[in-house]
Order: sequence, then C-alpha cells, then structure tokens
Amino acid sequence: ECTGALAGATFLRHLQQFTMIEYPTNIKLSVKSDNQGMINSLQARQKYSDPFPNSTLVPDWDLLEEIHQTYAQVWHNKQEYAWVRGHQDDRLSTEQMESDVRYNIRADQLAAEYTTLVSTTNCRVVPLLHQTKCMIHIKGISQTGHYKSAIRSAASEADYFQYLQRRHDWTQSTLHAVDWEVFRQANRTYLSTEVHLLKLVHDKLPTNLQKSRYYKWVQPQCHFCSAPDTFEHLCTSDCNPRSITFQKQTIQAINDYFEATNTPQPFQDAFSDALQMWLRQNTQTPWTQFRGPSRLFLQQQTIGWTQMSRGFLSTEWQQYLRHTWKLHQSEQWESRNLAPPSPIRCNAS
Repeated sequence: ECTGALAGATFLRHLQQFTMIEYPTNIKLSVKSDNQGMINSLQARQKYSDPFPNSTLVPDWDLLEEIHQTYAQVWHNKQEYAWVRGHQDDRLSTEQMESDVRYNIRADQLAAEYTTLVSTTNCRVVPLLHQTKCMIHIKGISQTGHYKSAIRSAASEADYFQYLQRRHDWTQSTLHAVDWEVFRQANRTYLSTEVHLLKLVHDKLPTNLQKSRYYKWVQPQCHFCSAPDTFEHLCTSDCNPRSITFQKQTIQAINDYFEATNTPQPFQDAFSDALQMWLRQNTQTPWTQFRGPSRLFLQQQTIGWTQMSRGFLSTEWQQYLRHTWKLHQSEQWESRNLAPPSPIRCNAS
C-alpha cells in the first residue's frame, strides 16, 4: 500500500514537472487506502514539519516520509488521507459499491496480477529514497523496521543454526534449504505463548517421555499402547480416537484454507501428499504418492517430513506455490481478456 501511495504522489509530481503548471488550490486531493496503519501514520505526519528522531524508527518510515514530502511539494501538504474498508467485494455487488471502494478493489487486483505475472521475487535491497538519507543492511538485506529484533537475530543466528544442525543431523546445504522466511512468518502468527511455541518447535512439550526424564515415577509409554509417548506419536498414531480425530481435523482445516484462498490445485495435491507422508510414516500403510516436483520431494525429505509440522519447510514449497499460482493467474487472465467475442445475431424482418 505504501508503494502504491508513493506511486500516485510521484505521478502527480512528474505530471507537474512535465506540464510546468501549478495545480489549482481549489481542487481537493484525497488519498485513500485500505491500510489503516498507513493512513494513521500519514495523518499524524501532517501535524509537524520536521521528523523527530524516534519517528524515523517506525517500520516503513522511508516510504511514509517520501509520500509525505512528495505530496507536500505538489499539494503544499493540503491533501487529506482517508481509510477505505478493504475486500468489500466479499459482501457487496458492484452496483452497491461507492467509487472509492471499486477503485480500491481494482488496485488490489492489479497489484496481485503484477506480483504473479511480472515479478514474484522479494526485493532484498531496498532503493535509497530521497528523504531516507541512510539505511542499515544486515547480511545484504535492507532493514526498514524492527531494528532491535533484526540486530539481535543476526547476532544469535549462528549459534542457533549450529544447534539445529546438531539436533537434526542437518548438513549446511540442508540448513540453507529451510525456508526461514516462512518459518518467521509462522512464528509471528502463532496464537499461543512464546514458551509453548519454543517447546513445540524443539519437541519439548510435556509428554510422558519428556516427564519421565525428570520424574522417575512417570511411565514413558503411551496411555493406549506400548510405544514411547512422544508428541510425534500423539499426532500420527492410530492407537486412540483423539489422535485420529486430530488427524482428520488437521486435514480438513488445511483443505478449508486452500479452498478459501483459492490455492492452485497442483499445489494442494502436493501438500496433501506431504501431509499424508508425515501422518502415516510410522504406520503399516505409509503414503508413497507425491504429485509435486521431485526436487521438492527430495529437499523436504532431507529436512524431514516430521519437521514440516514444526515450521521447517523447504524453500521449494514457496517456489512451487509461485509457479502454480502464476499459471493459475495466467489462465484466469487469458479467460478474461482473450476469450473470443460472442457472435452477433441479427433478426431479419
């Protein structure tokens, strides 16, 4: 959204420079977006002239300041910023929408088409804008916010990665095959506490096996069978109805998410096969079918099917999703724009 707002301001500035005219002062300029955080930040920025040092630490400050300064040049800071509720096409028809709502929906469509049909790669190095003056880079990646956590992560990553290699018997290439971007995003959206997340990722949840190491009177076996009571066993076993229910609910929840997000069917098939491989790898009927690329299969197998449930996914998953999504979007675009025109019928009288 910030990039789109800056694009609009830059267009007005270039239009003014090209035509060598001053915009009439009686024209009202309204900048609207469904990103309420951006709108609130830009509204607050209009209340003072010079940026405060602490304000420069706000995430995406480089874009926000560039938007403010660009509009200040062409519109003398008399523009207004307004929030528009996004995704109203889920509950309103086109006839019921206001013009700004329709424009917002169309902007989302154009942005989605660009990211899937033109550029699918993330920009690791952010261009230095006119108002930014300086920017911090860590390991060749631009940092545009959350500087404290970024510096702490960079300082501790080496020791953490060495621990993971020892614990999971990973090589250096296997470590680099893990999609750490997806891992971090999953951590940020986890609903429970950080302590619970830490125990889940590193297999330290208080199962009978874990408790038996500290309390000698606790039996390490499962309540329903003689197998060691590990979290992996509780998830994949068929020895009790709760585990079976969990497996069914997990599969259904993932399928519902895929349907709600319109995920391409080839990716759904591959992920469903990988999920079955994890759930049935310790059963008498292991899952052997995989409908995805062989490179994806081999890379995730090296990382571990069990590790999928803990957030350690192969980088090939993201590449395959982008590939299938791009094909899906191309097919939709062709159906909308390259469909043959309907024949014209005339009734002779």
